[in-house]
Amino acid sequence: MTDELSRRVTLYVAYSAPHIVTVWLLAAVGILQGVYAKYFGLSLTTIATVVFFARLFDAISDPLTGYYVDKYYTQHRTRKPFVLAGGLLFIISAYFLYVPPYQVSVTYFAFWFALFYLGWTLFEVPHIAWAGELAPSSQEKTRIYSFRTVAGTLGSLFFYIIPLLPLFETNDITPDSLKVSVICAGVLMLPLLAYCLKVTPNKASVSVTPTHRSQVAAHNEFKQKEHRKYIHLWLVELINNKPFMLFIGATLFTGISSGMWFGLIFIYVDTYLGLGGQFAQMYLIAMALGFVALPVWYKLGISIGNKATWVLAKLLMIASFIYTCKLSPGESGFGALLVLKITQTIGS
Repeated sequence: MTDELSRRVTLYVAYSAPHIVTVWLLAAVGILQGVYAKYFGLSLTTIATVVFFARLFDAISDPLTGYYVDKYYTQHRTRKPFVLAGGLLFIISAYFLYVPPYQVSVTYFAFWFALFYLGWTLFEVPHIAWAGELAPSSQEKTRIYSFRTVAGTLGSLFFYIIPLLPLFETNDITPDSLKVSVICAGVLMLPLLAYCLKVTPNKASVSVTPTHRSQVAAHNEFKQKEHRKYIHLWLVELINNKPFMLFIGATLFTGISSGMWFGLIFIYVDTYLGLGGQFAQMYLIAMALGFVALPVWYKLGISIGNKATWVLAKLLMIASFIYTCKLSPGESGFGALLVLKITQTIGS
């Protein structure tokens, strides 16, 4: 390994490290509705209403966060304060969300759920944008996002390992296993976040050619004009940007379908199929195979392009959604469930 490649690997590992914990804690969101209904007595209708309005709030906070993060970056050339604040808020709100009092109220659930997603937004939006500034080429962007995906997969593995530890009487995901999981994740987040902020620079150190310098100057001049009349100009440019609007449309529909699947999968497996005790094992095996598949997706992204690779991945996810409809209680066992989750995980 050359010195330059070794330096980049170190940089990408440091950048990706906190993402282990964010995905670790986000993994529990898919089972949170079932846990609150099963152990804390909230109705599914109430939970669904809270989740709906919290995600509407998230849809508003995401672009606002992006705007203010970019504005701050233009002035100070760093996104690190947002990553730090978001990471800390995320783990604090995660504790109160996943370790509630047994006499939990709807207000309590709604408040901490909204704050949980706000913390994630404050971390996630600048963290994703940061990667683009660390990678000087399209191929390097694919590489750094692959590192980030590896970190996220590790986080999922850690979450689903916890219920299988001999600390608990059952392999079901319970309030006790959630408490241990969120404490472990929170303790791990602090050194990983510190490592990321210390080692990762604000942007890639690349040589700047006169052509690139003129492009940067033109871009900065445009940004200054954009900030002076940003709302109107921003909306007009977005609407007229047809490739971007197509991308947003595809993201919208894939997000809706994935959100429905992830929001219901724990209830579906635990209550409908009666296989709740095997839920963690199913996820753990699927995540391990998904981890093995990551280098394949990386090579596909380089060889056939990101767009074709993305479409292929989404087709796998669509196949898994359709296959979900084919399972039935009493007839579909752990093997069928495993095929479903492996297909969905590899596509995801």
